[in-house]
Amino acid sequence: MSESFLITSSNYDIALMLGLANRQGILSAAAKSAARSISAQVSRVLFRGILGSVLGGKGK
Repeated sequence: MSESFLITSSNYDIALMLGLANRQGILSAAAKSAARSISAQVSRVLFRGILGSVLGGKGK
């Protein structure tokens, strides 16, 4: 069985030595950035659709 390696306060020093703490931070930052980007795009499309229907915009 394989377990995922979660970084807790007790094994943080080991994770730093192995380079896992920084890698997890980079992956977390990338995931958050991607989620923000997708959220912004979805919000923009929804807002434009609602605004277009209210103001009687032309559909594509």
